[in-house]
Amino acid sequence: MTGKKMLALFLVLGLAGVLLIGASMNFAGDLVAREAGKAVKDLLGADLSIAEIRGNPLKGFTTGKIDLVKEGKSIFSAGFLEIRLKLLSLLRGSPKLKILSVGGVKLDADRLAAEIAKMDFKGRGSGEIPIETLRIVESTVESKWAKADVKSASLSFSGKDISTEVDLSVNSVPIRGKVSVLIDGSAVDLRSLGVDVGKGRLSGSGRVAPDLSVKGDVKNLDIRDVLAFWPAVQPDGFEGKASLSFSG
Repeated sequence: MTGKKMLALFLVLGLAGVLLIGASMNFAGDLVAREAGKAVKDLLGADLSIAEIRGNPLKGFTTGKIDLVKEGKSIFSAGFLEIRLKLLSLLRGSPKLKILSVGGVKLDADRLAAEIAKMDFKGRGSGEIPIETLRIVESTVESKWAKADVKSASLSFSGKDISTEVDLSVNSVPIRGKVSVLIDGSAVDLRSLGVDVGKGRLSGSGRVAPDLSVKGDVKNLDIRDVLAFWPAVQPDGFEGKASLSFSG
């Protein structure tokens, strides 16, 4: 082996060693927590508390309990948060998350939506979503009209494609399935919809905007399961299952 090849081998092994050692260390967590707190304060005027944060930019970060509090009231809490960064995005100076996973969420959807509606997004970034996959597990989301118990739910972004996969229940009605959407400017295409609602199933695909042209099927959808999404409507007197095809 020539001297140049030996030198290159040692450099590669040395770099690998540095990466392995770096991946096992905890660093930069305090900076992440501090910057996240500043961002939340700026956007929502709320205080963010993080019980602990472990990890580093190489292997990602994992936190303990998280609380988002405004005016003495919690608007969001989670048991843990896991973050995986795209290393190349750090080198480009435009950090992007590969995976953001959150679990044990307790969320008042109405209150959080009201706070988000107050936010001013003018001049904030280019509009590109800096997350590839958002995942929520073992969580509860409540509003004035529904309670959702989330076993798992993910939302993935790849260029103009957005896909989601859910396994949850809304007002005790189980919902499982996948949805894929393409968004290109003002054009929105439903690539595929396949969702089980109770013992029924919804499926479909087609153009959503600017002109609606969607075709699909509803099979064995229990009327009582549908009414469960509107608690104000009493299910007494309603029974049966619906199966139909639709287009529009």
